[in-house]
Amino acid sequence: HEHFGLLVVSCDQADLRPMPDGVMVYGDDERVLHPLPGPAVPRAEVIDELYGATIGGIAPGHTGEWGRATLEVCLAILDSARTGGEIRLRHQVPVADPAKGAPK
Repeated sequence: HEHFGLLVVSCDQADLRPMPDGVMVYGDDERVLHPLPGPAVPRAEVIDELYGATIGGIAPGHTGEWGRATLEVCLAILDSARTGGEIRLRHQVPVADPAKGAPK
């Protein structure tokens, strides 16, 4: 399963946290991991997007510009944590609609 860090969904009597191997439920009285079977093909969406771009002529949603913008955010988080300052982002781009491919 795709797992990109901490996400917690707060509900009335429990908090839910996706994990690489299931969903952890933090209830009022107990903590339970509900395991989920792994995907048949890990990262199938990434492979499908690459195939569509190279073979099918479909514009990818994740372009080089998107990759640069993502790296910029990661580096800014590290830099801000180190310096305690605000980091200005200069390379951000719109998010592509998967149905339409990359933004024009």
